[in-house]
Amino acid sequence: MDSSSSTLKLAFDLAFDDLYCRDGLIRLDRAFLGWVGEADAGLRARLDSARADPGALAAKEESDLLIALSPLLEDFLCRLFGIESEVQSVAARHHELAPLYSVKRLFVQRRALHKVKAAELEAFDAAAGEAQLAALVGEPFSELAFARSVTAWQKDEAAHAAARFEIPCGEGKCEGGGHDLTANVIAKLRQGGTEAELGGEHGVVYTI
Repeated sequence: MDSSSSTLKLAFDLAFDDLYCRDGLIRLDRAFLGWVGEADAGLRARLDSARADPGALAAKEESDLLIALSPLLEDFLCRLFGIESEVQSVAARHHELAPLYSVKRLFVQRRALHKVKAAELEAFDAAAGEAQLAALVGEPFSELAFARSVTAWQKDEAAHAAARFEIPCGEGKCEGGGHDLTANVIAKLRQGGTEAELGGEHGVVYTI
C-alpha cells in the first residue's frame, strides 16, 4: 500500500479521504444505515425514529438502542477497514482465554487469596505444587489448563472437593472407618447454616 492516505481503499466504495469531508461522511452514514437495515429492518426503523425525534427517546430506550446497534457497528467497521479475519482471530483467542480471566477474578482474587497467608507462601514449594496441579488437571500445567479445570470443578464443588471434613466411625459396615462430610458442609454453608446432620442410622449433629 502506498504511504499516501488517498490510496487506502475502504469497503462500500469509500476512500480514506472520505472520512475527512462532509460528503464522504454522508455516504458513510448511508452505508451504515443500509448495513443495519439488511441485518435487522426493525432495528433500522428504531434508529430512523430516534434520529427523527431524539428528544422523544427516554434514557432507557436510548441505552437499549445503542446496545442493540453495537454489534452491528462493530461488524460494519470490520468490513469498512477490511479487518474481519484479524478481528475474528483476536475474538477466538479471547474466547479461548475467557476461563483464565474469569478464574483469576472470581476464584483466585476473591477466594484463594483469602485462604493463604503471606507467611505460608514464603515456604511454598512451587515446583511440587505445579506437579500436584498437573496430576489433578491431567495434563502439563499451564494457567489456562488450571483455569479450565477450576471452571469445571466449580460447577460441582462437592464432587471435586478434597475430603477435608471427616468424622471417624467405628462401625464395621462403614467403609474407610469414617465419613466424608465435605458435600454436607458445602451445602450447609451455602444456606448460611452452622449445623448439619450426618443422617442415615447415625443421626449425628455436627457444628461447622
